[in-house]
Amino acid sequence: MFGALLGALYAFSVYRKSPERPLSPAQRASGVKTAIVLQQVAGCFLVAAMYLQGLASWLVLLVTLFLLLGALLPLYLVYLSLGEDHARGGQPA
Repeated sequence: MFGALLGALYAFSVYRKSPERPLSPAQRASGVKTAIVLQQVAGCFLVAAMYLQGLASWLVLLVTLFLLLGALLPLYLVYLSLGEDHARGGQPA
């Protein structure tokens, strides 16, 4: 959307005729080509930003998962040691 807006603004500025001298057809064609290139560049930046945003969200999810597993691992080890104590008849090691 940002690329389309930028391209539309640039194309409008190129097509607008100045009272001093009107634009030649070659100047207009050059302006349109430049507007298309600007749209493509802005689109590439937008796609890169969306990719990085998705990558960051996956990274946050992965870090959260590791933190949860790190917090649950000691609880699981305590649960296992209680199970071993119960298997021995309730006597701690």
